[in-house]
Amino acid sequence: MELQQRAIAITDAAWEVICAMLKPGLDQLPDAKADLKHRPDYGKSRITVHCRQQADSEIQTLVLVVDFLHDCREVQIPNILMPTAMKHQRLGKRLIKALFNAAQANGYQLLVVDLVPSFFDRLVKRGAQQVDHETVLITADTDLEGDVGSPRVPAQSDPENVRSISILDVLQLAPSRHD
Repeated sequence: MELQQRAIAITDAAWEVICAMLKPGLDQLPDAKADLKHRPDYGKSRITVHCRQQADSEIQTLVLVVDFLHDCREVQIPNILMPTAMKHQRLGKRLIKALFNAAQANGYQLLVVDLVPSFFDRLVKRGAQQVDHETVLITADTDLEGDVGSPRVPAQSDPENVRSISILDVLQLAPSRHD
């Protein structure tokens, strides 16, 4: 398959997955937008999704960025952050899994890049392959569906039963990544 046809196939597949999975939640938020910039002449494409989390705020939340490097057949996710109203549904992990399936079906690899240490560690615990200190390769062995790493909080949980934790307490308990 020619580069331009391959580029169109993977970006279309990813666009469909993203719209299907994020649209229901984003429809509940003000001013949600998704954008596809396709530059096959440069061998790159990018999908971005952003929204405002509150109607009275002008602040935009960057929900998702997916970069396509067609020459090397890579899909990269440098940003994935679910809005507060869409958290605790495992939507981010399910979206990564669906993007992996789309990438694999089109002969691409899926990498999550520019990771913060905590998310990096959780993805490695789930079986993602470490590429460098802030990049992982998602594989068929990466468990993005099971209860690995972080506890699930039910979407309809009672806010009075949610316990706050000081970040200082967490930092004292966490092992150093530089040891």
